[in-house]
This record gives sequence, structure tokens and C-alpha cells, in this order.
Amino acid sequence: MIKKLSIFFAVAAVALGFTGCKDDNDPVYQEPTDATEFKLNTPAFASQFYQLSPDGLMTLTVETQPDYGFVSSVLYSAEISLDKTSVYPVTPDLRTNTVMQLKENDIAVGMCNLAGITDRDGWDANPVAQGVQKLYVRAVAQLSGVESSRVVSNWVELPQVQGFFAIPSPGFIYFIGAASGWKAPSPENAEVLADWRLWESETAIGSGIYSAVFTIPAEQAQFRFYTELTAAGWDNPTGTLGAREENDDNEDITLIDGTYQGSYVIGKGNWQIPEWTEDGELTIVVDTNNKTVQFTKGAQQIYTPRYIYMVGQIAGGWCPPTVKNKDKLIELVDKTESDIYTATIDVPAGTGAFNFRFAKDLVDMPDNDAWGAAEWIGCPEGNDFEIDLPYTGQCDAGQNNWKVMNLSDGGKFTVTVDLGAMSVDFAEVTE
Repeated sequence: MIKKLSIFFAVAAVALGFTGCKDDNDPVYQEPTDATEFKLNTPAFASQFYQLSPDGLMTLTVETQPDYGFVSSVLYSAEISLDKTSVYPVTPDLRTNTVMQLKENDIAVGMCNLAGITDRDGWDANPVAQGVQKLYVRAVAQLSGVESSRVVSNWVELPQVQGFFAIPSPGFIYFIGAASGWKAPSPENAEVLADWRLWESETAIGSGIYSAVFTIPAEQAQFRFYTELTAAGWDNPTGTLGAREENDDNEDITLIDGTYQGSYVIGKGNWQIPEWTEDGELTIVVDTNNKTVQFTKGAQQIYTPRYIYMVGQIAGGWCPPTVKNKDKLIELVDKTESDIYTATIDVPAGTGAFNFRFAKDLVDMPDNDAWGAAEWIGCPEGNDFEIDLPYTGQCDAGQNNWKVMNLSDGGKFTVTVDLGAMSVDFAEVTE
């Protein structure tokens, strides 16, 4: 099978002027009425198999610009369809270029939406969407702010396109144990195990933190976890999260003040709670980032911790907010999904005045690219705005820094960032 990374629609007239434009000393806008002048050509490779990938780009090239009566800067985008009736818009990052680079992930999202797929279960139940499909694509042109200038090109047919599940949705893992009937973690048991899943929070998709509340019958608190259902079943070598490595090498645990906290390994040893002598609810949290588990008796409110990151002089010496720099940065955590993030910072003696701002998330790209790609939380008062602690003020979506002046001898201070109120609070810790 041939994987086409780019599809080029041959450029028939790409120059400073386009065929449909008039040479007029006094140009007047005219609404485009003949959409046949706005074209995409069928590419030479259109009939070949095209497999979308999460990081891929599909390149579409506009042949001719619509006739607006004068040469102008046009905004381009695309629409895709499975039947030429329902359409899904896909917009390139650079809209003024006649060569549009569309993210294949966005196209896959569109194909899922057009198929009515909103979650993983819908994808798993739709073999047509998982297979090779016919995809139609056309270009859209419009002048900025002029609704009547919108015009679409001809449809181009790509008969062999295979998408993937691209709808952002909470991930899940499986509880496998006595309470679930020790059903094997294999695809044929997907339906019976559907109610034995631990889920990511809707507000923390991709967090790798899974939780659920299960009713555990008396004497049946014995279990481990599986990250997926595979044909290998019990013999899945990497997807088993257990208390110990070897099968039947189980670990008896005690709920101290109603809670147990520990770690997991890749293995088949189960956790067992000997004191579980009555039917009851058990709240479970599995953190696959830190490889930890928490079991709490009763149904508890579950929050998924969320983070923003301090970037600055005392946070790794101005390390950019990338995934590989995570351990060098200072995390502010929201433990209650309130959008209020806090941390206590220990400033070494001799640091002097120091400046910083915050990144809303970490980006997975080279350091040099991260500065421009990150979403920043900064000081609206200007760059290196000098403050003495305690300080309370506002923040904005910018890259200006705060500069703390009165901790030259070192010490601790608390940082609170409220993204709901877009406010900050910095307070010195006195001991």
C-alpha cells in the first residue's frame, strides 16, 4: 500500500494576477457568480491508497482564484465530505496561501464527525469508518469580512482514504478481578467489561489518570488492571498493571483510615483487601504517570489534578515549557478542578531579584519552537513588572513577566493563579 504524504493539485495559473481578475483603474467589487472559475484539479495520485496519520499533512493547491473584479488577498480553507451532502470544514494554519496544508488529524476528526462518531465506543462499533472510504474535498475562498464573497470549488474525489479515531475523548483502563467475574481481558468480553472501566476526567483528557467507583461484594476485593483488551488476553505482556510481577503473587493491603496508597508494576499479582467482609463501594484512582494507585472505602468525589507551569529564572533557569523539560519547571496544581492553581516556591539565598511567567501546558516540540507555541499567562502591567511580596493582581494571556524584588536573601513564597478570575496572588511564607 502506498502512503501519500502530500497531494498536489497542479498549479495552472499561479502568478501575481489570476485569470479571472480585471485590469481596471477603478476596481469595483463584484460578487463571484461563476464558481467554475475557482478550481482544484484531480491529482495524478488521487486513485491511490491514502492513509491519514496524526502528524501528517495533506497539501491542496488552488488552481484559479474567484473573480472578485480586482486582485485581492483571499482567505482559503477546505471542506470534506463522505457523500457531497454533509460537509466538515478544515482550515489550514496559513489561510492566504493558494497552497493549503491541512492537518491530517483535522481531516480524521472531520471524517469521524461526518460518520456520527463522538466517542471510542462509537468508533469501535463502526467498521465502515475504520476501513477505506471514499472522501470528497473542495476548496473554499472568501474575502475577509465579506460574506457574499464566499465561493466553493469543484469536488475532488479521493476514493481510497483510511482515517483513524481522532475525536478527543477520555481514555480508560479495565478493572479485572473477582467482582467482575474474572472475565479475560480480551475483545470478546468488551461488552461485559464495559461497566468495569476506569475513566479519565472529561476536563483532563490525556492526563493518564483514571478513576471509578465500583461496588465490591464481600470477600471479593481481589483485582488488578489492564490497559486494553487484546487477543493475547491474560498473556498481554505490557498491559497488565498489578501489585507484583508474578501471577498469584498477591499483596494483602490494609485501608488505613479508609485509604490505601501504593505503586503498581507491570505484572499479574493482585491487590487483596482481607478486611473487605461486607458489600461496599470502593473508589479507585490509577495514575499512569507516576505509576501509583489509591483505593478509598466508599464513594468519594474524584478530582483529576491539573497543572500549569512556572517558567523563569527560578524555574530551571528559563527552560522553555516542553515535555522533556517537565522535571526542571515548577508545577502549580489544581487538585479540585476549580481552575485555581497553587504551589509553594523555595527561593535559594543569593538569587536576588527574579522574574517569571506561567505556561498553561507543556508542548512536545524542540526548545526553540516552544516559546512561540506555548499558551502563556503573563503580567498585564508590562514586562518585568517589579513587585514586592505580598502582591495580588491580575494576569492575562501574554508573555510579560513579574519580577520579585524583596526575596534577595531567599525564602519561601506561595503562588496562586486563578484562571477563572484571571488573577494572581503571591505571598511570602514566614516561619
